[in-house]
Amino acid sequence: MSRLERVTRGGVTLVGGTDGTVRFGFTERTGGASGEPYATLNLGSHVNDDPSAVEENRRRVLSAVGAGAHVQNLVVPNQVHGDIVQVVRSADPTELDAVRARAAEGADAVVCVAPRVPVMLMFADCVPVIITGPGGFAVAHSGWRGTYAGIAGKTARILADELGVSPG
Repeated sequence: MSRLERVTRGGVTLVGGTDGTVRFGFTERTGGASGEPYATLNLGSHVNDDPSAVEENRRRVLSAVGAGAHVQNLVVPNQVHGDIVQVVRSADPTELDAVRARAAEGADAVVCVAPRVPVMLMFADCVPVIITGPGGFAVAHSGWRGTYAGIAGKTARILADELGVSPG
């Protein structure tokens, strides 16, 4: 994995890096379009912020990490503090719609083996788990319930199966 760097791009400040072809970042709250009380870079659609502001904030973050051209492929699960993992195998719009529908029902991890598909999860006091491998990546939201349920290990095993590699 590359060294993490704190950068500001397009007004969005994040700490991020790359691991092979996977780019990732953890945002700060600056550089967004949301008004009070969500000012400014609210990424969550579950808090009654203006949906167009949330959409713009997500677009800005993707641009800041170099994935702005793929905003139409973005997958953002409804995080429920569990151990449900969704898998993205293709950037085909029909498949992405199906994955998004399942993720909207609740998921705390996404395994992605499709190029040009960004994934966004939110973390407050929970632990972000990012796993990369040759040809894919996974992101898991691990609060105490997910940690107790083994979401990180489950996600790693699913990613390894998808990539055809050993989980080790």
